[in-house]
Amino acid sequence: MPAFETVATAEGALVASLSWSHTAGGSNRLGIVDSCTKLNEAETVTAVWGTGNTMTEVARVALSDVLTMLRRIAPPASAQTITLTYSGTVDSAAGASRNYTDADQTTPLGTAATATGTSLTPSATVTSASGELVVDTSGFDNDNFSAPGAGQTERYDFGSSVSMRGSDEAGAASVVMSHTLEGTANDWQIIGVSIKPAAAAGPSTGFASWASKGIQKPPPHYWKKRVIPYD
Repeated sequence: MPAFETVATAEGALVASLSWSHTAGGSNRLGIVDSCTKLNEAETVTAVWGTGNTMTEVARVALSDVLTMLRRIAPPASAQTITLTYSGTVDSAAGASRNYTDADQTTPLGTAATATGTSLTPSATVTSASGELVVDTSGFDNDNFSAPGAGQTERYDFGSSVSMRGSDEAGAASVVMSHTLEGTANDWQIIGVSIKPAAAAGPSTGFASWASKGIQKPPPHYWKKRVIPYD
């Protein structure tokens, strides 16, 4: 089952880009980057995790703010700079990065679910499965998050003019990712998606070690039935 490893965050005001450092580790890594900006001119965002490694957009949703989730398969297992670049200068921006381990390295994610609304209860229902891990990010004006939904583990909660909260929860056929807000009902955005587990390693036959020695098939004695005499 995929597992959370590390998180890093950053925020800024009146910026065209946002950068921070993240050190990832573990095997079968999957990097998730979340971005939230004030809705000025429906800005788009590109993300780079390490030099020249542009990330793939998972989903984008906008109401009062623009919320975007991006991913990178196998980010380096070392300190790397993550940079978000916006299509224009934004009044306020928040960015968060998470590394997950034991994720599928070919098709790591299922289908993303998105939602927007005006209330105190952001939520989205994600299609998942046992053995998977659902991750979400939610964006909201002002810092008034209260608590994530039952069963969710909070991974970050920060921001001032724009705020974000990210969490994860064990997968099931259908998983509701939700958050409770404080204060007056306002606009919110949420994205959720399921991380698929890395393929299990098949049983070892020993053939690989023979091949490394130039043997193309098992030696004859491999199939010979061994008889242990009685005393």
